[in-house]
Amino acid sequence: IKEAANKNIKIVVGPVFSSSLPAIEDVVKTNKMVVISFSNNTDLANKKGIFLIGFFPEQQIEKIVSYEISKGRNNFSILAPNNQYGLRISDILKETVKRKDGNFVTSEFYLNSKDLEKTSERIVNAFIVPERIYESGKKNKKSEVGLKEEDKIYSDTILIPESGEYLSKIVAAIKKHNTHERDFKIIGSNQWDDIST
Repeated sequence: IKEAANKNIKIVVGPVFSSSLPAIEDVVKTNKMVVISFSNNTDLANKKGIFLIGFFPEQQIEKIVSYEISKGRNNFSILAPNNQYGLRISDILKETVKRKDGNFVTSEFYLNSKDLEKTSERIVNAFIVPERIYESGKKNKKSEVGLKEEDKIYSDTILIPESGEYLSKIVAAIKKHNTHERDFKIIGSNQWDDIST
């Protein structure tokens, strides 16, 4: 970016990854340059001279959640990589589901392929308890509410923002651990737009 500034270049297309943008921010501002980045990290928006043209996760999640709720699927979970992207997508999903009066069941994160078995098993079996059941248990001062299976709310939509080989392994692990044959839909982000997926 310094070389481009020295050559008096005023418009730069790139970088692709958001991690590079903070490193060039001062040079862009000082030299009154315009940078058009393919990043989808909205935390970097509104920086002087930096424009983003990536596919924004907030928009994707908004459309996914709206669509699933319109089809009667209100109970969401996410199985994502344990990195900045996975944590961010999880936060966006939680906020969007809450805003749209859906139920957020759980977030599960994996570091590597060894984690996929246990995280897949946990996400299939995770549930939440309706507020009415929880409140009646508190009023009765019960230490244990004595939940019936029909009182548990399981995921009916699982978001997996992953592609390729990892996605295949995750789906296989979920299928293996879905011994109760729970009915849920697996959905993805724009990362599914890949020939390997």
